[in-house]
Amino acid sequence: MGNAVTQDNLQPGDVIYRDNKVFELANHYGVYIGDEGVIHFSSDGIKLMSYDEFASGYEVSLKRYDATHPREQIVEVARYYLKHPEKWDDYSLVFNNCEHFASFCATGKKKSGQVQKAVVAGAVGVGVGVALTVVAGGLFIAANGKEDNDKKKENYV
Repeated sequence: MGNAVTQDNLQPGDVIYRDNKVFELANHYGVYIGDEGVIHFSSDGIKLMSYDEFASGYEVSLKRYDATHPREQIVEVARYYLKHPEKWDDYSLVFNNCEHFASFCATGKKKSGQVQKAVVAGAVGVGVGVALTVVAGGLFIAANGKEDNDKKKENYV
């Protein structure tokens, strides 16, 4: 997964992630706040859990951002929303997920690289699907057109 860490290597304010038990192609993100554990966001809301509960037996990795708030502020933002979950938008896999929450705590911007990759992959998939449909349709028309031309030739011969 890259950037693998143990709890001993973490500092409060680190954004961490692990494989997601539900969506195996995705990762689950949280903000490490020290010995108390990890604040994370899921469809169950914003929760605090121990590091071991968060890891759930998976390898944990450190997410690095180009620019972040100071560590104390990252923890402060995560704690704020833990205490005031009504101030955070409802969960949405595409628009407001665990990665959006962790990214916002760390940078002040809701971003999800996983969603961006999925959207691009989906667009490529749709594009390939459309292209294949056009090619198949073209082949079908060409084959039927050839039959029609052959029949027309037979009628005139």
